[in-house]
Amino acid sequence: MLKQKLHPFEFLLLPLLGLVSIFSLHTWQGYLLTLILMALNLVILNHQVKLKKLAVFSLILLPALGAMFASSYWFAPADGLNVLSGQNNSHQQLIQSANLTLRLYSLALISFGFMLHMTKESVLLNLMQRKILSVKIGFSLLAVFNAFEYLADEFQRIQLAYRMRFKKNYLSPKILLPLLVAAARYAHNVSISMYNRGLHQGRSFQQAKINFSRYDSGLIILNLGLIASLIYFGR
Repeated sequence: MLKQKLHPFEFLLLPLLGLVSIFSLHTWQGYLLTLILMALNLVILNHQVKLKKLAVFSLILLPALGAMFASSYWFAPADGLNVLSGQNNSHQQLIQSANLTLRLYSLALISFGFMLHMTKESVLLNLMQRKILSVKIGFSLLAVFNAFEYLADEFQRIQLAYRMRFKKNYLSPKILLPLLVAAARYAHNVSISMYNRGLHQGRSFQQAKINFSRYDSGLIILNLGLIASLIYFGR
């Protein structure tokens, strides 16, 4: 397992702080500043940010964001206090729709970004080490994460076999059946392997303990201060 300068739990704590900030703020400026802060944290935790996958995720979100903006603009009521203050009703609805859309995008991007770059093996091993997660469930989750690559290879093999036979790609819900068979075969092999290795609920395992360093504590305290300032001045 690769050594990390910062504790893997940072991938859980920092996005939680970002989500608290998003839920506590009500302006697009606050959402944007929180998004920038979380992006800086992500760069600190992982210098090799997967920008291409984040861009693809943002493109996938475009239809949902467009629907959110349109529905909130046409159907959500404007804030009565701002309407009474003399602002144009349509202008206020436009601002409110933009705020809701950016809020949804910020929540989705922060959650996906940290989940994408999180070293799942390190997090799960640390959770098992601290007895927050049982050994049985922890190793089962590790097997599930490793199964995604295996199922992707199986999907490519099915596509290749269908292309060789019928000279076209096979894009049908029926492909789920051979994938289900492949998943069952993989789960059976993994269960036999775990049983032969003696992995069970009462088994202990050797794993180097990663303690919180002063850099971890400093990063969390700094984020707490910045987010508290955003919430205080954003209200």
